[in-house]
Amino acid sequence: MNNKLGVIFLLPLIVCSALIGFFFEDGFGRANVEYILSPPSTLFWLGTDSLGRDLLIRILFGAQTTFIVALFGALGIISVGLLIGTATIFMPRTVETIFLRVLDVVDGMPNIITVSAVALLIAQLTPASVGDYRVLGIIIITLTLTQWPNVARIVRSKLKVLYKEEYILASKSIGASTVWIIRKHLWPAIGNLLWVLFLIQLPQTIFLETFLSFVGLGIESPATSWGVLIYEGWKTLSYAPHLILAPAGFLFVTILCINQMREMKA
Repeated sequence: MNNKLGVIFLLPLIVCSALIGFFFEDGFGRANVEYILSPPSTLFWLGTDSLGRDLLIRILFGAQTTFIVALFGALGIISVGLLIGTATIFMPRTVETIFLRVLDVVDGMPNIITVSAVALLIAQLTPASVGDYRVLGIIIITLTLTQWPNVARIVRSKLKVLYKEEYILASKSIGASTVWIIRKHLWPAIGNLLWVLFLIQLPQTIFLETFLSFVGLGIESPATSWGVLIYEGWKTLSYAPHLILAPAGFLFVTILCINQMREMKA
């Protein structure tokens, strides 16, 4: 699969998931007892679920949630990692050493366990009265808090080298402020790196959102996401395998396409 094939798959999927709500206001399509757990057919291309709802429609609605979490989660991770990674190059050596050791400890923890623990903690600290977007916010904050260290480490390593370049030293010698150097020289110089890091984070956030929803720490039914659909399919695997194969297939191909797109600016 090349970069163009990845775009060809992702673009229609994003457009369809964004527009699907205009055609099915109830969110999932109509339930129909006559077609409960129907296999894929010309009428229902991917089959139906336990309430007779079109699985393709549910996958498109689930893509909305998954893509929102992936986009804002990845942006949060890159933003926090960029800010902290930039700040570390100006830290005193002792503070920098301590900070890097803390990052080593965080990176050494199993990712799934860390994400699950933080999601549980934030859920306990967040009041249910904040509204319908509470779970989405919890997932995005969880991903941001747990995934930024690796980005910060990579950004720090790159900026550490750039900060010693002659044009940076020349800017400092004529009185340029640190903030000006960061905005005008350092951050623009790592634009391609940030793009690649963003594309690396997208599939990771998609997978982690799916995992959290699958284990009951994320989106829960009647709301939907790919994690919810895969969990529902897992329960009916023995007699309705299409319920897990379809959303899992979309998840796999989406992650594969995003991974291929990394080469577009690499």
